[in-house]
Amino acid sequence: MYRWPSALNVEYLLAVETIRNALVVLKGHGEHDLETLETWDRRLAFSASHVLRAWNGRCEYFTRKFTPSAILPGPPSLRAMEQSIEDNLIRVVRANPSITFWLFFPPYSILAYIPGDSAQLIAQIPFERAVTQRLAQFPTAHVFDFQLATNVTHDLDNYTDPVHYDRPINEWIVDSIASDRFRVTADQWSSISRGSFTP
Repeated sequence: MYRWPSALNVEYLLAVETIRNALVVLKGHGEHDLETLETWDRRLAFSASHVLRAWNGRCEYFTRKFTPSAILPGPPSLRAMEQSIEDNLIRVVRANPSITFWLFFPPYSILAYIPGDSAQLIAQIPFERAVTQRLAQFPTAHVFDFQLATNVTHDLDNYTDPVHYDRPINEWIVDSIASDRFRVTADQWSSISRGSFTP
């Protein structure tokens, strides 16, 4: 629980769901297999048809294109984003120099960014760049960007909606981090923005 100020963490401890889960465990019930603890993928279906239904978009959305000139939000929102990165991430990394941090941007499906001029895409690019650049000074912070894995993000059968992917993708992410695939640095951002980055 790294939220700052630390008093904000109390809401997790006092949440009804947290208390209910604690009581179930104390009674000796609940999920004891750590491989499936808190997993929900067995209750959902993963397929392109499910994603398209959840997306609920229209064909004309594909005609609205992304323009690089739109990627920077206005100064107030940019400052708020940078301050949030400082308060909720950089402060924690700086205060814990003996801990190695493995951070990743998840592989949302390509539909999460349609239409191309949506706020999701326009905000995501400067956010990822800012996080990567701010963390560059810390050798204990490793950043991975799985949005670059188009073999995953363009295959809608991996998803149940535009952003939630199946457990095999989680396992692939862990394996990729272990083998240092899709790791990104601040120096690589120019090639990423040009679309020429090779993981």
